[in-house]
Amino acid sequence: MKRRYLFFLTALLLLIVCLLVGCAEDDKEPMTLSCRVIAVMDGELLLAADGYPPIMALSPAANAKIAVLRDGASAPDGDAPIPGDWVLLTFSDGITKTSPALPRGVTQMDIISAEFDNLAAVYLEVLTDLSKEEGDNIASHAMLAVSLEETALPAWEQTAVVYAIAKQYPTVTVIEESRADLMARGFMTKTSDGYRWYWKDGTFLAIYEYPKKCTDKKRYFNADLNHGYVWTNCRTSRDAESGIWTPYEKGGIAHVD
Repeated sequence: MKRRYLFFLTALLLLIVCLLVGCAEDDKEPMTLSCRVIAVMDGELLLAADGYPPIMALSPAANAKIAVLRDGASAPDGDAPIPGDWVLLTFSDGITKTSPALPRGVTQMDIISAEFDNLAAVYLEVLTDLSKEEGDNIASHAMLAVSLEETALPAWEQTAVVYAIAKQYPTVTVIEESRADLMARGFMTKTSDGYRWYWKDGTFLAIYEYPKKCTDKKRYFNADLNHGYVWTNCRTSRDAESGIWTPYEKGGIAHVD
């Protein structure tokens, strides 16, 4: 009799615990986070948000359970976020404290059309194209530093672009550092003639905007590899109606011997 009583009491306690857990799950409030889409990578969206490391989330194309809205209304079939879109991400199970951060239980992406800005995607393309010209050189070194601090991109978008470049060179340690930072840390030293700086164990990619020439509708910049091979007078323009930054135009090429 005593054993039956203990069994009944144990079962009742388990039932109460299960009900409490269930209620806690039902009461769980969904979280929202405003992000910029930087790139689409193997069925995932690379996102950037203020206060977070780069964020990776499945795209709606890879997960049919994710609802897509546009400006708060149901989006047409096939509509999905693209690089440059500003999205309000809704998820239910928190976000990991990792790099990249991973939002868990994503249920919805609301595209905010008025906030579109694909400048980070354009600069990612610039750095990717520049690095391809010297891909063997980059892959043969232990480290690669990438800098966009002299651009109009907010810091969190810069970091996401650097992460995207790092994914292209899985065997290389990629860091986000300016040339001045590399000099201060002793990574870069001057050549024997004292004419230019040299990094024995690494390579360097950077974009420098011309602040005096840039406007809200035009960006002018140089793309630099090791401060020895430079794409000069590059530019991109923003369409006034769509808000899209057009594919960049490369100006000249400079070699610093």
